[in-house]
Amino acid sequence: MSSLKFGKTRIVVLLLIVILSGLEACKTKKVPVISGYPVKTAAYWTCPTMSQSQADSLSLHDIVIICIENQFNNYNVLQHLKKLNPKIKLLGYYNSPEMWENGYSTTPWQSKIITEIKEKRQDWLLKTNRGEQVIFWKGMVILNMSDYCPLIEGETYNEWIADKLNQEIFSDTIWDGHFLDNGGGNIFWVNDWSDNSAQGRIDANRDGQADSQSVLDSQWSQGIAKYLISIRQGNRKGFIIIANKGSTEFSGIVDGKFFENFPNDYLSSKQDGGWQQCQTNAKQLGPYTIFQVTRQNLNFGLASALLLDNVYIAIGQDDPGLFRSFAINLGEPDGGAKVNGGRYFRKYQFGEVEVFPAQKTGNIKLH
Repeated sequence: MSSLKFGKTRIVVLLLIVILSGLEACKTKKVPVISGYPVKTAAYWTCPTMSQSQADSLSLHDIVIICIENQFNNYNVLQHLKKLNPKIKLLGYYNSPEMWENGYSTTPWQSKIITEIKEKRQDWLLKTNRGEQVIFWKGMVILNMSDYCPLIEGETYNEWIADKLNQEIFSDTIWDGHFLDNGGGNIFWVNDWSDNSAQGRIDANRDGQADSQSVLDSQWSQGIAKYLISIRQGNRKGFIIIANKGSTEFSGIVDGKFFENFPNDYLSSKQDGGWQQCQTNAKQLGPYTIFQVTRQNLNFGLASALLLDNVYIAIGQDDPGLFRSFAINLGEPDGGAKVNGGRYFRKYQFGEVEVFPAQKTGNIKLH
């Protein structure tokens, strides 16, 4: 009973949660009945639509990252989420460095962006030194987020798209923040991972020469930083900004980072599959940092998150499930995380969490 689609009202959802929590309480005799998830959780919803029944489930999370197209496709569902859980934080998902080559009926806002760039702003498409479009994900093209980007009507792409989002999306207070996908400060790696059929290399400044790694990544990082600052300055106080990936760059601008497919082995050290580096980075990041895990490594990811104070846990993508593992109330932590050999652990009021990073396992023990 790890996931199910349910009910039209929050009453049904809460009853299910209470039942699950009650089962745990019967086992431990110390865990109180709850009316929601007692651990810090998030949901990652990149689908451009959402049904009311899906919203019923998602409302139990503290944070829901939602594709901004839902603002146009089913605004009433966003309102429903806020009604069910007034404390919930809705973060508008947008992948500013990439766009689909063609628009879709379910993506009305980006379809307009695609049309305008194709018809009036083609110089903002990232190209190789052979003039090819740079492609990482099949069906999508990469935009020139760097500071090398040519000016069109006095703006670079990163300035223009930030202004569009601020004016047309985030001006609506239904949103509590923004989630930037592909928000890393480097792009040179795409040269070796792209879907280009030819062998051109990225030429962000359009001088016909392949850009060196140091210069290209520096210019890309500056462009991403300017975008994030524009989003920050264009919005109200308390507006939350999160970016993917789990590096520490831009930590002075964003309020947290998203560790996609935690743990990540590309952030620096690969010790324990990158777990050590992820934990080190997460400690330095903001209060809305998120570990995204699969159902298969849920206990490992949840226990890892519970070793820290600022980390939320998210399961998969577009998953409106009800998760029994989140219905466990450990109470308040009794100090910080400790290590004994290869075992990392942290004591809580009603139990203890432990992680064995070398084995990629984690446990949550209730007293």
